[in-house]
Amino acid sequence: MGPPPRSGGAQEQSPVFGPCFFLSYAHTPRLFDDGDDPDGWVKQFYRDLCMELVHFDQRWHEYGPPGFMDDAMQNGTLWRRHLSERLASCRVFVPLYSRAYFRKEFCGREWALFRERQMAHLAQTGVPNEAIVPVLWQPLPGELPATAAEVQLAPLVDNTRYLERGLFELIRLDKRAYLEVVIRLAEHLDSVAREGAPPPGPVVDLSDVSPLFPQQQANVTPTRRLHITVAALDSLSLPPSRESGFYGRLPDEWNPYHPASDVPLLPRTEDLARELGYTPVINSLDRAHAEALGRIEAEPGGDSQAEADDPMDNPDGPGIILIDPWMAYDPVGAARIAELDRLRRPWVRAMVLWSRSDTQTLEHAAMLRAKLQLTMPRGMDSWRRTTRSATRDLGSLAELGHALPSVVEFAWNTFVKASRSDLPPRNVMPRPRLRISPPQRPRLHPGTSAPPVGGNS
Repeated sequence: MGPPPRSGGAQEQSPVFGPCFFLSYAHTPRLFDDGDDPDGWVKQFYRDLCMELVHFDQRWHEYGPPGFMDDAMQNGTLWRRHLSERLASCRVFVPLYSRAYFRKEFCGREWALFRERQMAHLAQTGVPNEAIVPVLWQPLPGELPATAAEVQLAPLVDNTRYLERGLFELIRLDKRAYLEVVIRLAEHLDSVAREGAPPPGPVVDLSDVSPLFPQQQANVTPTRRLHITVAALDSLSLPPSRESGFYGRLPDEWNPYHPASDVPLLPRTEDLARELGYTPVINSLDRAHAEALGRIEAEPGGDSQAEADDPMDNPDGPGIILIDPWMAYDPVGAARIAELDRLRRPWVRAMVLWSRSDTQTLEHAAMLRAKLQLTMPRGMDSWRRTTRSATRDLGSLAELGHALPSVVEFAWNTFVKASRSDLPPRNVMPRPRLRISPPQRPRLHPGTSAPPVGGNS
């Protein structure tokens, strides 16, 4: 299993770590049946790197080779699961940059799955994870995809030949320079694996993972906006007997993962959105509802003509709505959510969070799910159809980090398709043009009438 990870704050229970690194590379088809292995040099590099790691610290060899390399072009569910298990547990992801690498969809899936673990690390700690260490195998003729362009090549050697010609040339023509790179890379991997490995993640079928490339364009995309709405109660509108420790004065202060996390959900979600390359735009539930229905008034001193245009006639980005299950007991909030659900805007994803640290919510989960199914049937059904079972409940910050990349990508792709169409989205409920201020949500105080909920028992 290798040396232990760095010590730090308490983390949620997760599977054990696996190999020190996962080597991701583009397989080269065999040219002649009786010819040399076209990936022979890659395998030599893999073996040399493993040996240097063991020379650096023999504990990397306690449970087998310190690295993992997919050295067989196999298909099938069992083989994909084998790869997924290594991707879910390895400490460092090592993509081997070559001319073919960013054209291979399977390489894009491997990178995407490891990035989900990085997002889980960010969700838990608020600190970006940098456990991807690229190796330049061949010089690249064009620009990198946006995801890869954000990852820096480690300065492994002082001379520039490695960066100019790549390791594939050095391993054949300059053994001294090649070994220098391998030694420095092993030293760097040892440091990253000890200090910066993201927590292990769930094992999923790689065929269910959307690849980051080759579909992704080079790093030339304009600024993308992600609308984030928190649909939660606040401390003054709780039903009787609802625990108040998860709430603040405002819905934006909702912290469903208390006490495991002392940070509200919204700032963590903003961090994740930025890491995914989006500019977060924060809306209250009342404003999101009013915008969807075209009921935003011109603000004092603002451009009345600009405000008069219905923002959903030309949406500027996808959105997510983070829903507190107990909103089912807020008549006004539940009505807002129900109406948004009826609009059928597929580029806006509703995410109900079932935190495992909130025992009261878990005790009432069956009742809450039934009420939410009646309130937002399309959103609940869509979520079940399009998300993985391993992270479907969003039971922890780690699960939120694992789930959000695919959720946002689904919303973005749907938004792009809708914005490129000359026709309005199908089955959209007509929106009135009356401009009125959204009504204020009534507050429920102890002693007022409210649907009965059970307390802790």
